Amino acid sequence: MIKISTLLAWFKAARLPSQSYIFFPLLLGQALAVEKTGTYQWIPFLLVQAFGIANQLYIVFANDYADQETDAKNETFTLFSGGSRVLVSQSLSPQAILLGAKVSAFICLLISGLLAFLPIYAEKNSTFLILCLVALFLLYAYSYSPFQLSYRGGGELLQMLGVGFVLPLYGFLGQGGSVSEFPYSILVFFLPLHWGTAILTSLPDEPSDRFSSKNTMTVLLGSRLAKILILSLYFLSGFLFYWSNPSYCKGFGFLPIFVLLIALFFVKGKPGELKLSLFLFFGILFHLSLELVWFLGLQGILH
Repeated sequence: MIKISTLLAWFKAARLPSQSYIFFPLLLGQALAVEKTGTYQWIPFLLVQAFGIANQLYIVFANDYADQETDAKNETFTLFSGGSRVLVSQSLSPQAILLGAKVSAFICLLISGLLAFLPIYAEKNSTFLILCLVALFLLYAYSYSPFQLSYRGGGELLQMLGVGFVLPLYGFLGQGGSVSEFPYSILVFFLPLHWGTAILTSLPDEPSDRFSSKNTMTVLLGSRLAKILILSLYFLSGFLFYWSNPSYCKGFGFLPIFVLLIALFFVKGKPGELKLSLFLFFGILFHLSLELVWFLGLQGILH
């Protein structure tokens, strides 16, 4: 019988709040397809979002395993950064976490295989499997040799491509869209948004990352310049989003702007300080609220 403490450790390792980074891009991709085709199908919706859950678990488990030495040196971790800490506290073994990552990756492939051959589509679509393999590879290249770009530099760009492009396209295909029909113009504001958040979540880990020679953008640029880059990317994303969707500029649609202005009050926070955690919180809230406004707009709620 599984102990309650073990179940709680797995729940902690799952880092479910980070599911929002995966959930919304897949949901938005599906919403864009529904807007274009005018049709909606429940089975693909559930499979696509289930893929997102498995993909997120693969990411957090695989990252915990790869970063266990760096995480052990991290004394400025937050709810949003520094890993789940289950390996540091020895609540779970490295072998168990690695097995969890492998099982999650297998589930991603299984779901993508189902989507590729569902009879509800006009024809078989192997692109689901291709995108799944790309998503799995991006994490591998982020954390593992010989690439290990989270240490060599460029890890944030891999995050941006995976969450800001691969997942929306995967969701778009889930509701019957095609690669050629995907609205690539959205990447103009969606990619900078995800790049900014990828850099944002590395801010608290700067001391341990620098000590471990992990070349994140925060380590390479320094905290001050990294924050300037984050805010620049956020303001650019916000500007391009509202410029291309002027009908969203009313009522609830202004929430992301309000949240981003609040984040500015905490921009001087340093690793280990509550102020930096609040900067992260409002930065992530800006990101998620902008995606929520976008989704509501696609449903016609903000028109």
